[in-house]
Amino acid sequence: MKKPLTMRRQLATLSFALASVLGHASAHAQTTPEPMSFEEALRIAVTTHPSVISRRNDVQAANARLDAAVRQRYPGFQAQTGKDVSGNDTSTMRIEKTLWNGGRTAADIAAAEAGIKSSYASVNLAQQEIMARVISAFTDLGRVKTRQLVAQSNVQEHERLAALIGRRVESQISPMSDGTMANARLSQARAELNQLSALAERAQSSLTQALGKPVVDILTPSFPNLSGTNDFLIRQKALEYSPALRRLSSEEAVLTADIESRKSALWPQIKLRAEKNSGGSINKSQVYVTMDYQTGNGFVAEAQVKEGIAKLESLRSSREAAERDALESINADLADLKSQQLQLKDLRDQVAATTEVFDSTIRQYSVGRKTWIDVLNSQREVAQSRYAQADAEWGYLRSAMRVNLSTGDLIPESMDIQSTTEQQ
Repeated sequence: MKKPLTMRRQLATLSFALASVLGHASAHAQTTPEPMSFEEALRIAVTTHPSVISRRNDVQAANARLDAAVRQRYPGFQAQTGKDVSGNDTSTMRIEKTLWNGGRTAADIAAAEAGIKSSYASVNLAQQEIMARVISAFTDLGRVKTRQLVAQSNVQEHERLAALIGRRVESQISPMSDGTMANARLSQARAELNQLSALAERAQSSLTQALGKPVVDILTPSFPNLSGTNDFLIRQKALEYSPALRRLSSEEAVLTADIESRKSALWPQIKLRAEKNSGGSINKSQVYVTMDYQTGNGFVAEAQVKEGIAKLESLRSSREAAERDALESINADLADLKSQQLQLKDLRDQVAATTEVFDSTIRQYSVGRKTWIDVLNSQREVAQSRYAQADAEWGYLRSAMRVNLSTGDLIPESMDIQSTTEQQ
């Protein structure tokens, strides 16, 4: 009677363990992240990266500066208390409104408005920089994973070939050297696969760091159609969109307005004042117009204007250099795009041709018209051509994405983020 009870307990324990294992496997399957698309990667990067968030905080600061500049148009209030020569308590309340200050208020407002535009351009520049990092990391990971698939297929084919020649060596149909050669090529194929696994981990880590989110696998993006594009129009659009150039232009406007603000210090200020004095020997109210003029220590305003003009000239030179850099970058991307595009068709034809040659070599080897080394070399050519095709495909994708990034046409989400930012 004890044995059936013991057996039932064992079956119950086994069933519980099996259910636990299946439940754990099911939970693990549910928590495994899905492959990430390129559009999703960009959306995460441009909305959550710390550099972008920091630049958006700068936009809020620029808006606060504009608010402070506009408030200069409103009257100011002053209150003073003290004692007169007789020891009596006195108080003075004054409301003051600037009627004219040489254009300082208008210049400060113009500088603040240009500063807001500069802050928006900085947001777009931060987005562009992080998107460029995502493009590089995403395409590197895609290229390495595609090469991994090629390497896995190469290992499987070499395993098949090693097994085939092993049977022929055992049957003493082929020499021992053929088997040794097949095993050496198999070891080489496995080593290539291991190297690609390490490269895939590095590329995956780079993409994870750029996004701040774990990435397990990615989806292959669709190939953009850029066959009918005009290089001249692309260059012009890239210069018009360039956040770096727009930021420099806005900073130039800020500096120009600051110079006008400093020039206003060379002029007097006309103000309207309303005062009420109470206490002591003087107790009266008055309203009057006053003119204030302050030269500053050693007419410092004149030196400050010269400083601003020198900085403005330096900024214009920087903008010209940045424009040349932008043109150089877009020209390099266009050249790479054309080169990869021309290679793609030839490499696809090469893959098809080397595959046919390999199949033909196998058939000819079976009838004694090809050697074993011909078979192995033919398989190596197949793998190398597929590697080259993977590099060209992902290289074309990277160049096309960089061109679209330079012109602001990468994805609709990036344009929506930009327009939303500019409307705030």
